[in-house]
Amino acid sequence: MPAPHPSQIGTLPFYLPFYLPFYLPFYLPFYLPSHLALAMPHLTVEYTANLTALDTPILLQRLNKALLASGQFEELDIKSRAVALDCFRVGNRDTGQAFVHAKLAILSGRSEEVKQQLSAALLTELQGLQWPAGLYVQLCVEIRDMHRPSYAKATVAT
Repeated sequence: MPAPHPSQIGTLPFYLPFYLPFYLPFYLPFYLPSHLALAMPHLTVEYTANLTALDTPILLQRLNKALLASGQFEELDIKSRAVALDCFRVGNRDTGQAFVHAKLAILSGRSEEVKQQLSAALLTELQGLQWPAGLYVQLCVEIRDMHRPSYAKATVAT
């Protein structure tokens, strides 16, 4: 189905309620406020275990603040975790190498410009941290689109 004409945005076609389950993934970005239609980031930061001084709670706090400041996400939708990699290799060297790889998974639908802004904001935060002297540390950020129609989420309160 083609994208709606700009004059149609904000008005639902008369037949949509009958086919809503089928068309919902297509129409969702056009009819929900952007913070509802495009929420849900998952941030995974992998780092090499030889970065022993890395304060991961502070790292995640800084990265979460950067995501919140982007205006793309609500605070409680941001989910982040840090994973130390005990088994790793950078090139063929045994020592003196380390890396941090931040992977941000977001629902599909954002522009390339927004993805670049998110990537730049996360990389800036990583660069602002203190890194150990004598260690060559590579900092990487990757933005991944998650398939919107197949993503499922539930909140359980106990």
